[in-house]
Amino acid sequence: MSESDLANFLLQYLPFTPRGLAVSIGADETASMSMSVDRAELEESGLLTGHFRAAAQLLPERCSLAGEWGVQAEQGKLRFTCLSAQLNDADLPQTAAELVTGAMANALNRKLEELNVAPQRLAWSDGEIEIYA
Repeated sequence: MSESDLANFLLQYLPFTPRGLAVSIGADETASMSMSVDRAELEESGLLTGHFRAAAQLLPERCSLAGEWGVQAEQGKLRFTCLSAQLNDADLPQTAAELVTGAMANALNRKLEELNVAPQRLAWSDGEIEIYA
C-alpha cells in the first residue's frame, strides 16, 4: 500500500470530506496524515463528543486536522495506535482521537475483508507498507 493508495482510501471512507489531504508512511512503522476539513462536516461526522463538541462551535469554518498512527497486524486485522492527533494545532482529547482512530481502522479492516485479505505481518519502508496475509 503506497501513500497514494492510503490517501485514496481515506478520501473514500472518512466520515467527512478531507481537503488538501497529505499522507506519509515512514520506515519507522508510522503513518501520518494532515488535511483541512469544514467545521460543519466535522460536527456532523459524530467524531466530536461531549464538551469538545460544544467547544467546536468556536472553531473557524475550515479547520486543520493532523495525526500520526502506529499500525500493526494482529489476528488477521490491522490495529491502529494513535500517537498524536491535533485539530487546529490543539491536541484532540483522547476520546475524540480514539473515535477518529476507530473510524479509520474499521473502514480499512472492512475493505481488507472484502478483498479476502487477513493481514499477518507488515513490512514498512518510506512511502509504502507491504501487507502479508
